[in-house]
Amino acid sequence: MRDCLICELDGSGLQLYYKDVNNKHVKGVFMEKFLFYANSALLFSVLGLLATALLAYPFANLLSMGWQVLAHIGTLLFAIGIKISYVARLVFLSRLGRPVH
Repeated sequence: MRDCLICELDGSGLQLYYKDVNNKHVKGVFMEKFLFYANSALLFSVLGLLATALLAYPFANLLSMGWQVLAHIGTLLFAIGIKISYVARLVFLSRLGRPVH
């Protein structure tokens, strides 16, 4: 086994990191990966929100009632996705020691 994932619980919370074969901590690899996922989820959620908002409001007359209901539900779900992915992004930036704005 080259690398192993280590999870530790300390006073500041749950710490996740990799340990390589030389028993050195490879800090940031795990958080960098999750930061990428959070950024990707944020982009996906923004695009989804824009698409569903367009379908739910300006183009509603082109859709049946069922599709309009789905577009409105999608608007709510993508808005939640934006909030969750943004908070996750802030957490990962903080764990990496980068400025959080």
